[in-house]
Amino acid sequence: MIFLGSALQTRFQHRGVRADLDQGIEALRAAVLLSPADRPRGLALARANLANALRLSFDHGGPIRDIDEAVDAFRGKLPFDSEGANRAATLCALGEALASRYRR
Repeated sequence: MIFLGSALQTRFQHRGVRADLDQGIEALRAAVLLSPADRPRGLALARANLANALRLSFDHGGPIRDIDEAVDAFRGKLPFDSEGANRAATLCALGEALASRYRR
């Protein structure tokens, strides 16, 4: 599901067809729900991809709930990140999502 969601997100970025992004978000939501609890890295990856797709949606005129869900997904990913580069990247992405929400 993660690969499908990411592929649809990429296709949206190239073609601009909103349905691709919407379908990608749904696939990524499913990936989060289907991620086994005993595989935290997989869950963290699914959450990061979902958060990025939701932020993209918001930045392209999507509803405020998209950025709210993106912020929650980034925050949900933080416990799975180490203190290294992954954590810094997630904090940066969270900050960008919060700034996007503030600007609107």
